[in-house]
Amino acid sequence: MPRFFLTIKKNGIKVEFKEGRPGVANVVGRMSGRTIGKRRLLDRPLDVVAPGKNWSIDPFGREICNGQIYDLGAGDLKSGVTAMLVVTVGLKRPQHSFKGDVIFAMVEPVLYCGERFRA
Repeated sequence: MPRFFLTIKKNGIKVEFKEGRPGVANVVGRMSGRTIGKRRLLDRPLDVVAPGKNWSIDPFGREICNGQIYDLGAGDLKSGVTAMLVVTVGLKRPQHSFKGDVIFAMVEPVLYCGERFRA
């Protein structure tokens, strides 16, 4: 189970997996504010692009060298997923109140989203 999903679940946020294409899951959750208001969508793809040919190390190896992370996914939109996680967990805390709904979707590869995304 992905670490971000465990963090969301540990904080009491309900999520569900919705299959977009066979074998590819989208993670979708919703939190309601204390009063009626606008609906906000936080959306990020979970894929990475093809690694290319110029890697001197394993592009999926998650290596740390001289304080730098070397991994194809380290810079490929994952900062957006992390920001969504921080916002979502932060809004769930009792000292925060917001109006409306926050919907977050961590979706299948962006190259396929238009094909059959159902959330």
